[in-house]
Amino acid sequence: MINKNRVTHELVQGFPKGIGVLLKITPQWITFNSIERALNLFFKPECTAGDLDFITNQAVRIEVSDLNLQFVVALQAQKLKVHSAHFAHAATFRGNSQDLLLLMTQHVDPDTLFFRRRLSIQGDTELALELKNLLDTIELESRLPKRLVHMTKVIANTIETHTSMAS
Repeated sequence: MINKNRVTHELVQGFPKGIGVLLKITPQWITFNSIERALNLFFKPECTAGDLDFITNQAVRIEVSDLNLQFVVALQAQKLKVHSAHFAHAATFRGNSQDLLLLMTQHVDPDTLFFRRRLSIQGDTELALELKNLLDTIELESRLPKRLVHMTKVIANTIETHTSMAS
């Protein structure tokens, strides 16, 4: 008999490795273009309202350690642009994919991740805190399709359960 929770756990644990392999074989410009499109779709209300104007001249580097993925996000002409990790940036956010998902789904407070050394912020901390505070105000339910929100919550719950068992 198949145990749904066990299968979900195995899929969640194996997901970063599978994505990492996919990222290795995908040309960087395709990866960056996909990330840029997703970010602009997700943050369209903030771009339109000017809520992201504080990063106009200060790009932010994102590092997803377990995926070996690094990129820089900048706001140019009210659109988010994704650049290589070598692009000049004022602040860096670093974490693994599972911790960043917990952060995105608001399953864990960013300060908790920071103090447990699972989220690293370097550079302009004022900029990083302003970005963190903006991210804290966004509800996934208002941005993503219901099925995707549900799937994201199941994954986050599985990660949270596994993380609390490992502690």
